[in-house]
Amino acid sequence: MTRDLAEAIVDLVLSGADGGVYHMANEGKCSWHRFACEILEAAGIRVEVGTMNSAEVYRPAKRSAYSVLSTSRLAAVRGRTLPDYHDALRHYLDEEELA
Repeated sequence: MTRDLAEAIVDLVLSGADGGVYHMANEGKCSWHRFACEILEAAGIRVEVGTMNSAEVYRPAKRSAYSVLSTSRLAAVRGRTLPDYHDALRHYLDEEELA
């Protein structure tokens, strides 16, 4: 969620931490398929979502079979992790309903 990301960026900048790569993502892990299903379910949209493996999708660049980001370096600097992506999804959808 961009709000969580913005807060983490501010925390990182204000911390004075060493430069380098800091992965920033809400906690938890799932496939893109599972994420799409969870978004639709949380939004109350009932639709069948097909499956496809990576070999069936044309991509000019090779992709890693497992690409979950490690946010441990950011968490060490901040003293806490970003919220779980399930919570972030729920907060986002709640905010969109109010808009």
